[in-house]
Amino acid sequence: MCYDIHQDWKSKEIGKPLQGANRHIVSIHCKAIILLFCIGLLIIQAGCATSRTHSIALSPVRIGSPTVQSPNPHLAAAIKRYIASMTLEQRVGQLFVLQFTTADYTAESTTMIRRFQPGGVILYQFEMSTIQQTRTLVKNMQDDAIIPLLVCSDVEGGAIDNLATMYPDGRPNATQMGRTGDVEYIYQQGEQTAHDMKSVGLNVNLAPDVDVMTANGPDQINRTFSTDPRLVTQYATAYLDGLEDGGVIGTLKHYPGLGGATSDAHLGLPVINHTIEQIEQVDLAPYRAILGSSHRSTLIMTTDLLMPALDPLNPAEVSPTIIGRLRHELHFDGVIMTDALYMYGIAARYSMNEAAIRALIAGDDLLLGPFTIDSTQSMLAAIMQAIKSGQLTQQRIDESVYRILMLKAAWGMWH
Repeated sequence: MCYDIHQDWKSKEIGKPLQGANRHIVSIHCKAIILLFCIGLLIIQAGCATSRTHSIALSPVRIGSPTVQSPNPHLAAAIKRYIASMTLEQRVGQLFVLQFTTADYTAESTTMIRRFQPGGVILYQFEMSTIQQTRTLVKNMQDDAIIPLLVCSDVEGGAIDNLATMYPDGRPNATQMGRTGDVEYIYQQGEQTAHDMKSVGLNVNLAPDVDVMTANGPDQINRTFSTDPRLVTQYATAYLDGLEDGGVIGTLKHYPGLGGATSDAHLGLPVINHTIEQIEQVDLAPYRAILGSSHRSTLIMTTDLLMPALDPLNPAEVSPTIIGRLRHELHFDGVIMTDALYMYGIAARYSMNEAAIRALIAGDDLLLGPFTIDSTQSMLAAIMQAIKSGQLTQQRIDESVYRILMLKAAWGMWH
């Protein structure tokens, strides 16, 4: 699916609410949510040569690792002009990564895409039963999107593999890959995962996990490459290279580092009492090395954990100090995505709407969480009100929209 950024958004019909769509907010125990909602992102490049025309040329980039260093100035200017032509609601819509409660592309799902025009969606194992069914699901979503969607899924390997129903042979988890010590093998696993994801249209993997395991926490078992930050960096880089060479966007997570957690971040707020020295030498080391050694157009996912040495009050994903460190000290100007804003660690403190506003103020770009028409409309209205009141600025929204659209352009969604 490709898109001409010179097309006038207002000339396209935005779907109106469908009569009879299921509008109730689903209330589920957190463990059920975990089973239903695991994580990821997508571009259908196979459909890129079809219906829509394109008038902006990208600088030639290798399919694997597009660079965001010195972006094409004509493209950057065109994207800024396009953003200026968007309504404020359309800009806010690009900040959402929506999820759904059914495997079918229902009337409610259709309305959520058409009405809110999100930047992305996330698919989980319960939504992907066969290759053809998943391809059709993704195509339907992309057909209803004006700007191509980032369609995400979480395919780390082992127990966290949302492709497992379609590809039941299984893939090794990060710990198993790390124990081989074989960088080429790890690269091949990343490349094979990219191949499998692209076969159904997915193009954003919420992996690799670059947490350095320093505590035997329940949420980190088999999800980390090593207890050594140097090996985590080496193995995660190999896996990321494999993903990108296979044409799938990788995601470094869980910034600033969940490896010292002794509790499950899905069920509460982990407190990691590392010193500044430990944080620098262990937790942040993979981010600093990977971001410093390449110019990948990648994603970073943050999460809800408390690191008192960096910020004693705010969970990481809503902390201006912690997100600011990524922006200003690690010099990352790419897309930052929150973890699910309904997870108990964040939900115990804030409503999902308040968490979204705080995340944007902190510097995050993509908001993961809304899963019904009502929850999405409520978050949209809350952000619009925050802009009206001055709590957020339109400039801050535009910064995130620009990063999101540049990421999509760098990966060939616009030609």
